[in-house]
Amino acid sequence: IVVINFYMRIRPRFDIYLQFSALPFGRRAHFEDFESGLKYFPQKNFSISAGWRQVRFKLRRGEGVGTFHKSGLFAGVHYAF
Repeated sequence: IVVINFYMRIRPRFDIYLQFSALPFGRRAHFEDFESGLKYFPQKNFSISAGWRQVRFKLRRGEGVGTFHKSGLFAGVHYAF
């Protein structure tokens, strides 16, 4: 498992972040997830984020190879309790 998280406070209540994770399943498959964006914290335990995300999954079985790839812009709200 490979995980990289980077957060940088650019102003009070604003963060720039970068997250990457990868999970290999031997020679047969692997999973990758990359996300970067901006987070705003208007109140404690509450954030609003927007950015870009990419998810990739590859599976090999015999001679066949299956892949899944999705990427694009996103926006979200997060409440931590």
